[in-house]
Amino acid sequence: MSEKRQNLLILALLLALLVGCAVLASVRSFRLGLDLRGGVEVVLDARPLPGQQVTQSALDTSTSILRKRIDPDGTLQPEIRSSTNPAQVTVDIPGIKDPAAAESLLVSSGQLQSFDLFQFLDPASKGTGGQYTAAPAGSLYALLQKVQPTAKTKGVGSWALFDVQHHQLGKIEPQKSQVLQDFNPQNPFAPLDSTWLGVPKGTEVVSCDADIGCPGVSTSSGTFYYLFDLNQDEKGNPEVITGDQVTASSTTDQNGNPVVSLSYKHNGGQEFTDISRRLAQESRTAGLADGITNPPNGLPNAIVVDGKLVATPVVDPDENPNGIDARFGGSEINGVSKSEADRIALEVQSGSLPIKFTATSFNNISATLGKDSLRNGLIAGAAGLLFVMIFLVVFYGFLGLVADIALIIYGVLLAGVVLAWPVTMTLPGIAGTILTIGVAADANIVIFERIKEEVRAGKTIRTAISTGYRRGFKTIIDANVVTLITAVVLILVATSSVKGFAVMLLIGVITSI
Repeated sequence: MSEKRQNLLILALLLALLVGCAVLASVRSFRLGLDLRGGVEVVLDARPLPGQQVTQSALDTSTSILRKRIDPDGTLQPEIRSSTNPAQVTVDIPGIKDPAAAESLLVSSGQLQSFDLFQFLDPASKGTGGQYTAAPAGSLYALLQKVQPTAKTKGVGSWALFDVQHHQLGKIEPQKSQVLQDFNPQNPFAPLDSTWLGVPKGTEVVSCDADIGCPGVSTSSGTFYYLFDLNQDEKGNPEVITGDQVTASSTTDQNGNPVVSLSYKHNGGQEFTDISRRLAQESRTAGLADGITNPPNGLPNAIVVDGKLVATPVVDPDENPNGIDARFGGSEINGVSKSEADRIALEVQSGSLPIKFTATSFNNISATLGKDSLRNGLIAGAAGLLFVMIFLVVFYGFLGLVADIALIIYGVLLAGVVLAWPVTMTLPGIAGTILTIGVAADANIVIFERIKEEVRAGKTIRTAISTGYRRGFKTIIDANVVTLITAVVLILVATSSVKGFAVMLLIGVITSI
């Protein structure tokens, strides 16, 4: 390729990038941080299980997991604080629009379970049509009413509270006081005419939205409730895969439908292989092998996330007579929405919380610095850019004008990167951006001094420019690597405003290069 053609391609690419940045600027606005825009503050109360203590180590682990959930890309910059007295975690999230969605993400324990549905289905949820039939209850109240005799003999593992119309008040919790705090933190007493119902020890209530196809349900609307005896795995049946054996990602299948792709670790692949093999064998024994591989016919595997049945995939005994070998592959959760797939993947990937949390308060927080600080910061940045551009023209003439054009292009590209990622802009982040203007200008100065040296050595202007850029670039890389290392270290060890400064410094230097 000739040098002229190569230069034209570079200019065309640059023009396309500038147009793309302009389009982004027209459809997106900059995401501002807590100091410039404010946000919402969520206070989470730790809810230890019976016999469990809330330690600072557990809170620190929870804080790390919550940060991964809220800020998986490291660009949102929330503020998270923990304290053992009281046992709370306070989360400040900038620019949040949906507190309910924030609460769902924060209080979710991220527990995933995968198991043979009928193997662990409690007798209270089994149907009368045979071993492989289910009969879920149409309400939580109806299910727990049915198992109260069992709760009296086996003991109560957790409690649920209902009003006179049998509507649930609060959540299912190990202690009644925790249920009451969920329902009304200001009043420690149960309402008149309310009813307490116990969940038998060793069992777990699992809800299912009918639109995913709940076993034993013929309708496509409503929520149904099952009871599972998952403590069976302590009696010689270890085949319950948990979240610490799975990694997840949100993707799409060949038809473009959202799915959660699961891959296994810590022997989870072997356990899934064993589960699917037994399901295939039981399906053949039950007469479900009909020689037709489409539609699939077989017994369901249950995938439960935080007490909710999200998928019931079957292992077709005709297509997979020996089960599905997941030791070197994985499996998928389908039939979920894009937002649900993203949420499940994020919660499973970030890890399970070691402590159960309940959101006790939401507070809107105003910007700590406000519009004046933002305006002053932008004015400072514009003034710094102007002075640098004037300096370059005064000292380097036409080459300085070339450098000024490069700085303007650099600014547009940097804005495009910030909008496309998107990066949360804080006042320290703006300071980091202004600093990168000096870094970008310094790169031009290094190149120009190299060009002047080549001219003084007797080379032609064209040769001097080519040699100056080639040799100068090596020096620029050497100098900027130190800055990049500093920025990366700050990103890894710092939080909040310092991290915002480091992120913008990193992006700015890379864009400059």
